[in-house]
Amino acid sequence: MKVTLAVDSHQIEVDFRLLESVVRHRPDDDEQLLPVFATLAHSASAAVRRAVASKSRLTPETIALLAADPTPEVVEALVFEHSKDIPEATLVGIIRRNWTNVNCNIASRIHDCDDADVTALAKLLAAGEDPAVRSTLACNCSLPKAFRKRFLADPDPEVRKTARESILY
Repeated sequence: MKVTLAVDSHQIEVDFRLLESVVRHRPDDDEQLLPVFATLAHSASAAVRRAVASKSRLTPETIALLAADPTPEVVEALVFEHSKDIPEATLVGIIRRNWTNVNCNIASRIHDCDDADVTALAKLLAAGEDPAVRSTLACNCSLPKAFRKRFLADPDPEVRKTARESILY
């Protein structure tokens, strides 16, 4: 992918750092940028793809492309900004990658997953081996108290402590 900056009749090639900065600082509400963001979602630079994933307005196709990204930071940015727009089957695939920060992000925003079976997603996250993810679920007050009580018997002492504190307050 070649990106250039044109100033009058002069053109210079733009490197990935400058491109990432430009994407981060562009307004999210400009519909004309949706095709540009879709193209940049194919960038070889994870930083550029992460900046695209952080935009509040993306097409469903761009969201699907970024959800399949091999870089955890890109998917984490996407989940942070678009958890409500990611289909349940795609979220399940993301969860199964077992990326701690991404799964903690899903666990903390699980109530935003509009088109998903929140209980099924929470159970899948709770079944994982990562205590950080279970701890995030245990303190998520958008989940029913009855669900969070399961963490009172968790094998990890920090998860049990988080669950106790969450249920008491």
